[in-house]
Amino acid sequence: MFIRLKPRFLSYLLFLLLCLQGLGACVPAAGPLQNEGDFELKSLAESFVSSYILKAEERFQIKAVNPEHKNTVDSSVATFKQDLQSGSIDTYYNNPSFSILLAAGSEGSAFNSKEGIEQISKNGAVFAQAVVFNLGDTRGSVYKGQFSSGRFFFNRNANQEISPSNTTYLIALNQNLETQVFKGQLSAGLSAGSEGSALSAGSEGSALLKQELNQSLLHENQLTYQKTLELYQAKNEAYTQKVQTLKFIVDRLIPQAWTETYARLMRAYRDEMDLELRIIRGLPKGLLADAWQDAVNRVGQRWQADCGYSVPDSGKLFPQYGPDRSAIPAGYQSETLNRVIEEIPEFKARLAAELKLDPPARFKGSNFMAVLQSYQQSHPEIFAKHQWQDEFAPPACVKPRKRSGGVQLEPMPPPNAPGGDLSRK
Repeated sequence: MFIRLKPRFLSYLLFLLLCLQGLGACVPAAGPLQNEGDFELKSLAESFVSSYILKAEERFQIKAVNPEHKNTVDSSVATFKQDLQSGSIDTYYNNPSFSILLAAGSEGSAFNSKEGIEQISKNGAVFAQAVVFNLGDTRGSVYKGQFSSGRFFFNRNANQEISPSNTTYLIALNQNLETQVFKGQLSAGLSAGSEGSALSAGSEGSALLKQELNQSLLHENQLTYQKTLELYQAKNEAYTQKVQTLKFIVDRLIPQAWTETYARLMRAYRDEMDLELRIIRGLPKGLLADAWQDAVNRVGQRWQADCGYSVPDSGKLFPQYGPDRSAIPAGYQSETLNRVIEEIPEFKARLAAELKLDPPARFKGSNFMAVLQSYQQSHPEIFAKHQWQDEFAPPACVKPRKRSGGVQLEPMPPPNAPGGDLSRK
């Protein structure tokens, strides 16, 4: 008997066969998913999410946010409330990219106790945002998601490059549907609920539950968020079943793109590094770490051959964001430069305007240096105040290969940490 298969099913079947034979990337690159149906169709192929632990040290109102983070967190809280009031929650259901588990003893222990979890789920107080600031980053990355099965799950609406020195704000609801903000730091999480089992048994959450539950206030907020709560009741069971099929992996939280070696090689051998990154992009999670290290080693050997010594690396972390996060080319970014830019409004505005352009039209190394030097001439006191140096400038011994014909490729963001999201942003 001949069965006619739909093209989409044939493509999916071919993908599974390639995975089984080790011929394809079993975690394909993909952009943000637009609706629940997409999550359902792709959940088998994208069944792994990164796992982080958040030790929430503080719970507070907006006034306690770090000054350099205040604008972003203020905006996120306002958007969060508006989303819930209007019922605009589709993005909170997008395919999760990573999860956050609250550490034992953290603030917000209602999320760790059986009683608290039951009350939160019953009231629909599950929606959340995570605002993550890496070291030296004042813009932050905002993720939307919700609490389910003992964890927070967040979408990939922003670039997931999380450094060990991050500051993270978790915006969530308490049992009375009041907005609360927790502050802490994400660290590498444990796999598949190994910590979660210890968290659920605590009694701290039940005490918090008795102190905070206010039926009058709860009823008032239920009326405010009525549309969202109705949608939650309709979607909750299906979403819970889906996230329960996800498998957790632990990110090492030290992307190579944060090392001094990466910054120096990107500055010294731009074309070669871009080509290396293009080759390894899209590899499955299990292969990316080794492929990345091999690529860095290959280009690092060029430095050794040119200069007679290896690439200097102090062991410190230096964030080098891709073109979706920074208009400054990799190899020129530094914490000191960030502080200089914050004190020169016109420089900051110039970079913001540049970031709106398509990457090929943005700064290249040489024209960025020309702009940088112009501000150094017009604001020498600010550069001197912060003791700025062009710390990743290559030595004269470096001899980069030039691309023939002058053809320029679009700058590539670095692949994320092993185990992180591999999709091209």
